[in-house]
Amino acid sequence: MQPSAKITVNSGPDRGKLLEIAADLVRLGRADDNDLVLTDPTVDEYLLSIIERNGRHAVYTLKPDQVEVDGVHIPSERWVWLPEVAQIRLSPRTAVE
Repeated sequence: MQPSAKITVNSGPDRGKLLEIAADLVRLGRADDNDLVLTDPTVDEYLLSIIERNGRHAVYTLKPDQVEVDGVHIPSERWVWLPEVAQIRLSPRTAVE
């Protein structure tokens, strides 16, 4: 499968890490079995999932008031569609784009 998007860590201890999304579902967090493993201790083990559907991407988290997309907290336990380019804050230290 061709990469449909990429995630770049642009702040925090993993700054510069890159993940090309080439699957329908990717997960981000501290646990070793995530697609993008982060080392920031303030990021949960399983924090965020991203799906691709028909060329668009949506995010999902179980953690209320922890993840922000373009400065707005996203609701927990709901898929939220992303704009084409988005700044996603995962913790006070770590953000991805």
